[in-house]
Amino acid sequence: MPIDTSLIRFAAVGLVGFLVDGAGMLTLVRAGGWSPVGARTVSFPIAVGVTWLLNRLWSFAAGRERKPFAQLRAYALTQLGGLVINYLVFAGLTALGGFWRDWLIISLAVGAALSMAFTYTVSHRHVFSSRPTASSRGAPPA
Repeated sequence: MPIDTSLIRFAAVGLVGFLVDGAGMLTLVRAGGWSPVGARTVSFPIAVGVTWLLNRLWSFAAGRERKPFAQLRAYALTQLGGLVINYLVFAGLTALGGFWRDWLIISLAVGAALSMAFTYTVSHRHVFSSRPTASSRGAPPA
């Protein structure tokens, strides 16, 4: 069974988001003295905005047919679900200390990988699908 090209593109965009998130987090931790978890409260939303735009323009062709602000809202809600997965894994691993605290980027990668399965599925089936769902049209859910 061939792999859907949107999955490959979504993963590539996710890598860009990971780099944006990671660079922001590491900059705030190392140059600004922030805690790793606190730094992610700034770096993660920036990465979400970058990935939404790239996914809209490149990963999911049908995504360009949607109203941008309603789609961004649906994407942001999807990413909040992914954030719960990502953030809890990251915070849990860094709380373990040792290797996980010394290698923050690996803790970040584990959280990102686990949340990707969730966010791709919802993004592919709902946020960027050719059939708009109630939330992506900006209408209240039934």
